[in-house]
Amino acid sequence: MKDKMVHYGDKEHRLRPLQVEVHDQDRLEAALKKLKRMVKDSRIMVEYQEHLEYKKPSAKRREKLLRARSRSRRATLEEKSGGW
Repeated sequence: MKDKMVHYGDKEHRLRPLQVEVHDQDRLEAALKKLKRMVKDSRIMVEYQEHLEYKKPSAKRREKLLRARSRSRRATLEEKSGGW
């Protein structure tokens, strides 16, 4: 199967299908676990959930600002406490 190229902003990404080969029938559970990990790491489900409903640009900006504030607060707390 040929890889598909997708553009996000100014970057180009290669989309590859997620595949897990099962050589032994007894290893089916391990292969399923590996596939679930691959889906999680590729953020497929996160993107799917983000696209389930329309989100206004102002709501996206607000969420982005709140995440930045949270990161900043966490970094400040870690700095003051000398790390965890």
